[in-house]
Amino acid sequence: MTGVALAEELLLLAYDDTTGKATMPRISLDLGMAAAVLVELALTGRIAYADGSLTVIDPT
Repeated sequence: MTGVALAEELLLLAYDDTTGKATMPRISLDLGMAAAVLVELALTGRIAYADGSLTVIDPT
């Protein structure tokens, strides 16, 4: 993948440019960041969802 990672994009969007304060509740940001990292890993073929659980395909 190229460019800015999805988690980094989310982090940039989650904070106000002027005040530097979060624009969403902390739990929302935590869950969003976790989801963004999992999506990135899945898109690059490093993890897969099978039989109700995540499996590591490429541990690098």
